[in-house]
Amino acid sequence: MQLLNFLICLFFIFKRCVFTVIGGEFSYDNIDKKPILVASYPEGSRFNVSASIKTLPDLVTLTFPKLVKDPGYVYEEAEKGDPESQFLIAMLYAMGPDERLGLSFPRNEPLSRIFLELSATQNYTYALLALAYKHLNGLSTPMSVDKGVELYKQVAHQISCLVQPLSHFAPDIAAEYPVDLYDLSRTSSYSVQKKDDIVEYLKDYALRGNNISAHISLATIYQYGTPGKLKDIKLAVKHYLAAIRLVNSGIPDSPSEAIKSIHNNPRHAPTTKETANSLSIAAFRLGCMALHGELGKPDPSLAYAWFEYGVSLNHSSSKAAIAYMYFMGYPVAENTESITKLLENALASNDPLAFAVAGKVSLANGQIDEATVHLIRAVSNGHLESVLHIADIYYGSNNQLSIAYYENFISRVLELFDVKTISFDPLTRHFAHRLSAELGNLMSQILAAKDRDPSTSYLKTVIFPTNEQTHRNARIAMNYYSRAAARNHIHSLIKIGDFYRMGLGTSAKPELAFSYYSQAAAIHPSALAYWRLGWMHEYGVGVPVDFEMAKKNYDNALMHDTRAFLAVTLARLRMRLSSPDSWFSNIYRILGKVTYKFLKLVQYFIINIFDILSPAGPDSQLPPEPPTLQVDRTPQQPDPQETSESLPSPNTEEMGESYNDIRFTYDYIDGRFLETACVTLIVVVVGLVLMRRHQQHRLQERRERIIRRQNRA
Repeated sequence: MQLLNFLICLFFIFKRCVFTVIGGEFSYDNIDKKPILVASYPEGSRFNVSASIKTLPDLVTLTFPKLVKDPGYVYEEAEKGDPESQFLIAMLYAMGPDERLGLSFPRNEPLSRIFLELSATQNYTYALLALAYKHLNGLSTPMSVDKGVELYKQVAHQISCLVQPLSHFAPDIAAEYPVDLYDLSRTSSYSVQKKDDIVEYLKDYALRGNNISAHISLATIYQYGTPGKLKDIKLAVKHYLAAIRLVNSGIPDSPSEAIKSIHNNPRHAPTTKETANSLSIAAFRLGCMALHGELGKPDPSLAYAWFEYGVSLNHSSSKAAIAYMYFMGYPVAENTESITKLLENALASNDPLAFAVAGKVSLANGQIDEATVHLIRAVSNGHLESVLHIADIYYGSNNQLSIAYYENFISRVLELFDVKTISFDPLTRHFAHRLSAELGNLMSQILAAKDRDPSTSYLKTVIFPTNEQTHRNARIAMNYYSRAAARNHIHSLIKIGDFYRMGLGTSAKPELAFSYYSQAAAIHPSALAYWRLGWMHEYGVGVPVDFEMAKKNYDNALMHDTRAFLAVTLARLRMRLSSPDSWFSNIYRILGKVTYKFLKLVQYFIINIFDILSPAGPDSQLPPEPPTLQVDRTPQQPDPQETSESLPSPNTEEMGESYNDIRFTYDYIDGRFLETACVTLIVVVVGLVLMRRHQQHRLQERRERIIRRQNRA
C-alpha cells in the first residue's frame, strides 16, 4: 500500500509538470497602494475582483449540487487541472466518507495533500488557506509557523480585492454570535422570516409614509444583503435617491445627474438633525458605490461630488473619505494641508473611517506606533481593511498576533462563518460547516462537531444502545472538538471529557475525562465544567467518592451561573438521599435500579415494535449505500492504518451485549420524530391538566356569580 501511494505521488507530480498553470506566481500589494486606473477596469467591476475568488457560502452553493450529482465528474475535472475541483477533491479525502452527504471518498491524507498542492500551485485561494492551517497545526504535514503565517499573508492580500476600503465594515459574526449558544437558528434577529417581515414593513413605511429613515434602511438591506435576501444595487440606489428626493425634490433618477441637479439648484438646509444625518449617509454611500465601481465603471469624480455634498451636511465619514481621496490622489493632487484639516475634524467626531484613513497616512509617513493606535481604533469599530494593515504591522515581529488578525480578516472576507448558512438546506449547511472546519475556522469546527455529535440527544444516549454508527459519528465529532479544544475553546474541552466519560468514539477513560473538565475549569470558570467535576466526585467516576468536593464544585457552578440553581439544588438533595448516613439511601438505590430497568424495557419495546412493523426484517430499514466513484476514476483505497486519525478506536468489548443482541438501533429511526412525539405528548398531558384546572376554576367563578345574584335578588 505504501508503494501504491508512492506511485500515485509520482503520477501527480508528473501531471503537475505538464498542467497549464493558470495565473503563474501571484503578486500582491496592500490595499490601495496606488490609485485605481479607471481605464483598466471593465464596467461593473469592483477593484478588479477575480472571478475565481468566491465567498464560502457562494462556493458551497455552486459546487455542492455537482458533488452530490456526480462526484466522479468533479474528480475528472481535478485530473484535468481545474484548481477548484482539485481543492474539493482534496477536502473530500481529508473529511473521509460521509453517509449523510452520500459521499464515499475514503479518508486519505496523502492524496488530500497532493490535490491541495496541485491547486495551490495555481494560487487557488482556498487551497492556500487549507495548507496554511495544516502547516500551523501540523496536520498531515510538519508544523511550520513561518510557512503558515506566510501563506496566511498571501491569502489575505489575494482576497483584499473583495474589500471596499471606505465602506467595508463587516461584522465579526463569530464574536457577536458565539457558538457556545450551540444553535444559531435560535438567533431570532437573523431569522430569514423576520427579515422578510421587516423588509415588507419598511417598504410600506417608506412608500406610504414618505419616511426618509425607512428609505435609508431599505437601501442598506439591498446594498449589503441579508440572510435569504440577495444584494440588489439598483434598488439600493433607487431608495438612496428617494430619501434625498424627499428634501431635494425633482432630482433625476441617475446618481450623476442627481448630484449635478443638487449643486446647480441648492435647496434649503435640512430642518432637523435626523434628516441631515440620513441625507449625509445616502450621499456618503452613493459616493462609495461610485468609487468602488458598483454604479458602472469606477468614477472618482462622481464619488468626490457626493462626498462634498456629505461634507456640506457636516458628515464626518464624508470628510474622512475626501481626505482619503486627497491622500490617494484620485481627482486632484495630494494636498497635505487638506488631509490634515479634514482628518482633524473627522477624528474629533470619533469617526471610525477617520481612524482608518489616519492610520494609512501614518503608515505612509513611517509612523508605525501612531498608525497602530489609529488602526486598532478602526478595527474595534468593525473596519475590515484595518484588520489587514494591523496583521501586516505585526508580521515578522509577533507571529501570534499576526496570525490572529490574518485569520480574522480572512474569515470575515470569505464569510467562513456566517448566518447566511441558516437559509441553506440541512445537507448543504452540514457540508458548509465541514468544509469551513477543514479550513481552520473555529466556530465552524464546533458546528461541524455538533452536527455529528451523538451525545446531543438525551434519548439517544440514555434509552438507545450505542453501536458502530454511533461511534463513527462520535469519532468525527471528536476530531473537530479536538481541533477547537486545542485553541482553548471551553465547551469543546468539556465535550471531549464527555466522550471519554461515556466511551463515545473511544474507550471509556473517566480519569482522562476528569482532567479535561479540570482543564476547562482552570482556563475559564465554567458552570458546566464545575458541574461535571461535582458529578464525578459524587458518583466516584474517575476519582474516589468525595461528597465534600462534589458540594464544593456544585457551589462553584452556582456561583458562576445562577441558571444552575435548580440543578445544584437537586444534586444536593440527591447527595443527601444517597449518603450512607441517611436511612433514605437504600430506597434511593432501589429507585435508581427500578428506573434503569424501566429504561431498558422501553428500549426493547421500541426496538421490537419496529421489528414487527418491518416484515422484511430490520435490514430493510438500513439506509441505501452511498454512491461510489467508478473504478477507473478513483485511486485504490488506502490501508486504514495509514490514514486513520490520531484518535483511539472504540473498545467493542466495553459496548456490552446490547451491540450484538439489539438488531435495529436508534440511528436508523427518525430520531427527530421520536423525540418530538415524546415532547409533544408531555406538553399535551400538561396542557390537558392545566385546561381542566382552568375549566374548574371558571365553573367555580360562575357558581359564585350565580349565588351573588341570588343573594342580591
